[in-house]
Amino acid sequence: MDGEALAGHKKTPAAKSLILFQDESGVSERPPVRRTWLRREKLGVGLCLQLEKLSISAALGYRWDGKRSRLWFQTQSGSYNDQRLIAFVRDLKKHLRGKRRF
Repeated sequence: MDGEALAGHKKTPAAKSLILFQDESGVSERPPVRRTWLRREKLGVGLCLQLEKLSISAALGYRWDGKRSRLWFQTQSGSYNDQRLIAFVRDLKKHLRGKRRF
């Protein structure tokens, strides 16, 4: 294969795009459970707390030439589902529209 058959160094809009990686994760506020030993006469005192689950969706973006990267994230209580993840990607797309590619 000779060098003329390859595309070379074309500067097309696709070559100056961002590469985005997106993922989501959940974090619980629940403390780790520990077991204690008490005498049978003593009763343990329980503490009832309203504990929530916090979900985080993040996107890591790399510039087309690999020189810079950027992180965008969104948090919410509860869990992410497909509609909320699609909304996150749409919000990110709106945020990046018309902006200079860092």
